[in-house]
Amino acid sequence: MPWAQMLTNKYLTPARLRGETRNQTASCIWRACKVGGIVFNKGLKWSIANGDKVCLWNDFWLPSGPLRNLIEGPLAEGENWLSVKSFLANMERISFILPHRIVQEIRGIPAVADPNQEDVLVWDFSKDGSFSLKSAYLIAKGFNILNLETSPHQWVWKASTSRRIKFFLWLCTHHSVPTKEVLGSRGLNLDPTCELCGESPESILHTLRDCKVAKSVWKDLGIEEGKLEFFGLNLDVWLKNKCGMTSMYPRPRVPWKILFPQVVWTLWLHRNKAIFQTGKIEEGTSACCIKKGVEFYAIVPNGPNKPRRTQVQVRCLKPPSGWTKLNTDGSVLGNPMKAGGGGLLRCSNGEWLAGFTHKLGNMSSTVAELWALKDGLNMAKQLGIDNICVEMDAEFIVFLVSSPSVVNLMLEPLLTDCRNLIKTFPNHTMTHVFREANGCADCLARMGAALNHDFDVHLLYNPPDVVVDLLAIEKAGTAYCNRLIVS
Repeated sequence: MPWAQMLTNKYLTPARLRGETRNQTASCIWRACKVGGIVFNKGLKWSIANGDKVCLWNDFWLPSGPLRNLIEGPLAEGENWLSVKSFLANMERISFILPHRIVQEIRGIPAVADPNQEDVLVWDFSKDGSFSLKSAYLIAKGFNILNLETSPHQWVWKASTSRRIKFFLWLCTHHSVPTKEVLGSRGLNLDPTCELCGESPESILHTLRDCKVAKSVWKDLGIEEGKLEFFGLNLDVWLKNKCGMTSMYPRPRVPWKILFPQVVWTLWLHRNKAIFQTGKIEEGTSACCIKKGVEFYAIVPNGPNKPRRTQVQVRCLKPPSGWTKLNTDGSVLGNPMKAGGGGLLRCSNGEWLAGFTHKLGNMSSTVAELWALKDGLNMAKQLGIDNICVEMDAEFIVFLVSSPSVVNLMLEPLLTDCRNLIKTFPNHTMTHVFREANGCADCLARMGAALNHDFDVHLLYNPPDVVVDLLAIEKAGTAYCNRLIVS
């Protein structure tokens, strides 16, 4: 974009980056860039391709963080600036014996097919490697991005109510609803006493629960004054617990988790109307709340409408005459994670042509699926196959490989390698199948994950015992299972 290029040329000059302009008066934009840069750098991670640009010890390229932060002790002379490329070419050249967990993570870095493909910086806290303002904000606020439940107010956006009321609840949890107590804390000189009851300071909790006006509404709804599990909680806990209640209001039957947000919102609206318009408390507030709750429950049921499901038969189908079918699968087992890949090639009559198993390092199931696909395509290429049908039970991988315009930096360079490999086959198709039709590949992937120390790809020209029976059943074409799918 032109504006981004302008800011880059103006502010990211070598002199500024080296700190040579330290004594000059900085603009507000450059000051913001310096502050934001600290947060931005926390989320940057290298996606390894050829490994030439990345420093082995100090750069962030492993899932656990920079390698130097994971070990203790001095480095040998000449090791400080060792590149990832040099290290991966000979992992025994360093003076450290790395822990097994770290070795597993390193083994999970795929080798790039094109040695000219360069390493790229990605944003580590998004699914596709693109920068996310939301995650950057959470980093700046000190939240744990890997466990967003550490953000205490995430429940608000899952509440069973309208967006307007969700926003009101969010304001409540951030103590930003303009009651007299909140306005006074921001420097306004006013009487903090509640205008509705004239007895206590008007806090958010007082307005929504503890004011005698609010208590009369809650009493009409069946909640008696003095009930500790209702009136004994602080604001945040009270809102969260009551918006998550599973019980039903008896007459008419409406879930409390729908009725409760409607009540607190209506109490706030009626408070504003009494203070700024009518000067008096409206009667029938509880009936109004029930009416709105019933309407919301009828028009927008709790949760999305249940989709229609259709029963289909799932079976393993043979490829057309003259074609070869490749089934691949990835598997991640246990804790610590043991990843593996596997797959097999079958001719048009269902006979076994070849298969493979591969033990992988620590990685997600998505990366394991993609790595297994790459191994399977390489095996088919070695066997000189021209017409290939690829089947996988990972629908997301099928979509990514079949959509060249979709970018996902977190899965590079595997994604690019798979896209380039499948193009080398004169005739090819790629489809998603249910896992029940991918049983042989699943068995081989589990075999790979269970291997102990061998990280090489094992080509299998004869089917192993674990798949012999299943292979015969799928070849006969008589076995199937029923599955419910969303229609």
